[in-house]
Amino acid sequence: MFTTLSLTNFKSFPKAELQFGPITTIIGANATGKSNLRDALKFLHAVGRGLTLPEIFGGKSGVGWPGIRGGAPGTVRFDQHSLTLRTVVDQFDYSVEVSVDNKGPLIASEKLIENGSLRFETYSADRGMKVLDVRLPAGGDFRKGQRATFPSHQPMLSQVAEATSIRDDWAANRVARSITRLRSQLSSIRFIDFNPAAMRQPSVPGEKTINESGDNLSSVLRYLVEDQNKEIVLAGWIKALTPMDVVRFTFEEYPDGKILAVLEEASGRKVPLSSASDGTVRFLGILASVISPEAPSLLCFEEIESGLHPTRVQLVSELLQKQVSDGKPQVLLTTHSPALLGWLGRNHREHAYLAYRLPSSADTRLKPFREIPHLEDTLQKSEASRLFESGWFEDAVYFAEGQPSEISFVNEEPPQS
Repeated sequence: MFTTLSLTNFKSFPKAELQFGPITTIIGANATGKSNLRDALKFLHAVGRGLTLPEIFGGKSGVGWPGIRGGAPGTVRFDQHSLTLRTVVDQFDYSVEVSVDNKGPLIASEKLIENGSLRFETYSADRGMKVLDVRLPAGGDFRKGQRATFPSHQPMLSQVAEATSIRDDWAANRVARSITRLRSQLSSIRFIDFNPAAMRQPSVPGEKTINESGDNLSSVLRYLVEDQNKEIVLAGWIKALTPMDVVRFTFEEYPDGKILAVLEEASGRKVPLSSASDGTVRFLGILASVISPEAPSLLCFEEIESGLHPTRVQLVSELLQKQVSDGKPQVLLTTHSPALLGWLGRNHREHAYLAYRLPSSADTRLKPFREIPHLEDTLQKSEASRLFESGWFEDAVYFAEGQPSEISFVNEEPPQS
């Protein structure tokens, strides 16, 4: 499981740390930096895929990678010259520092620790950082009697793996195996941004995991229905979401080999996916994402409530809490919906955060909801949506930090539901 994400001088974050749970929720107003957390995970995902820094920031069309929003100059915090990311995944503790100047982005340092033991460490070989020296724990050097140098435009997580894989000594092979496991975890992060129009289209059968846009939804549904016997689960959730009395899924076959899911009701009425509502296809996409036996290591949803009726957001919350109770997959939610916070169980609110900015600063801060004074008591008196809309959360944070606020009821009773 992912347990920690730390950011230093990354976009609007001077310094922040996120502790993951089975469900991790980030709630905040527009322009508070929620999407910047997704960009940090996208950076790590790209490292796992073996991309170079110019590709990570600028994109690589051949593999469908769009790059990081803002490119390298827009990713390092204003007036800073480097950024640092650190993540803890299972037994791995990985950190990378990237220097950004007019010459472009370069690796300044990088370190991988597994179960407390150093697997590799890099550092700048010269002031210009044209190359990096690599140190492995066995004997201190990469090769006996000399250090290996590598170009610093690519994270060492992929370069060291490639170099050590051709060696036959035990230490190097152990490093290669460790790196391969970590890269697999990072590369399997999935960033969901459903496109209902694409989700309604026929798709090629054989897919087992939903794409980021959801354009292979019909294929994944057939895999779940026919190979995983999930038809009852899927139909049950759709009944709860919509007035449709779905009892089974069938699939239309097209001459080009593609298929299209069809929702069949008890009355015999058939609704092809091409005619389903935005809310229905989105909810099916969420279902397919979380119940797939080959789910990604971490599913990242942005505004998961989009396209759903407000009263159905509770169903999304119930679905996630039921399906990810064992932490597979983990889910990260960024949302504008305070109702989602209210419907999450108290144990999941342990990993809910408020993204906010103080009135006098453009910096983003993260505040765990568990550290907001009197939150649980206040939620007993008023709905989370009422508190959020009135500014109670930000006001409580400002008050705790000794900052002025325009909200008047910090020391008064919260608004009643």
